[in-house]
Amino acid sequence: RGLVGSEMCIRDSSTRLQQVEQDHEGAKHAAFEHGSQRFQVNKDLSALNEELADIKTRPSSNIHRSYQLFRSLLAEELALSESELPFIGELIQVKPDDQHWRGAIERAIGSHRLRILVSKHAVDEALRWVNSRHNALHVRILEVALPEKAVHFFEDGFTRKLQYKDHPYREAVKDLLAGLDRHCVDSPAALRHTPHAMTVEG
Repeated sequence: RGLVGSEMCIRDSSTRLQQVEQDHEGAKHAAFEHGSQRFQVNKDLSALNEELADIKTRPSSNIHRSYQLFRSLLAEELALSESELPFIGELIQVKPDDQHWRGAIERAIGSHRLRILVSKHAVDEALRWVNSRHNALHVRILEVALPEKAVHFFEDGFTRKLQYKDHPYREAVKDLLAGLDRHCVDSPAALRHTPHAMTVEG
């Protein structure tokens, strides 16, 4: 009986030891996961704080930081101020009363908002510089050409729902957007029968 009892105790102890070892490994794994998650959260928080600080230094722009940093380098290369190399997205905003159209308008304009406007006398040098380096961004430059005649918007177009910043390139921006304009209609039925149209849902 004593021997049997000892064997049972040994088996019981062995089973408990295995369980403790499993629990220990599980705890180590959970601690590693939590540490990894904490590291990622701290990294994300640091990146967001850095981006927020950068945004505060550029309160007049709604363009992502990476594109603004690229524009800063381009301005330095061309010996121009950043205000002389505006993004189209910096020169427009949706009127307060038409904010419900904002999503649809942003989709209609698309990546054109990231075009950098460059004057005619600087565009060749800008293109040479852009093409000579790895930019890590989809860079789009637009040579400023002031329209020869008055810009025409659709009477019901999204272009009339925008405010245009007072800037020397304002008319060039209007001219580009006039080519992208869409009739703003209120139903899918109207959309079906109206060429170059969009609904508020985009």
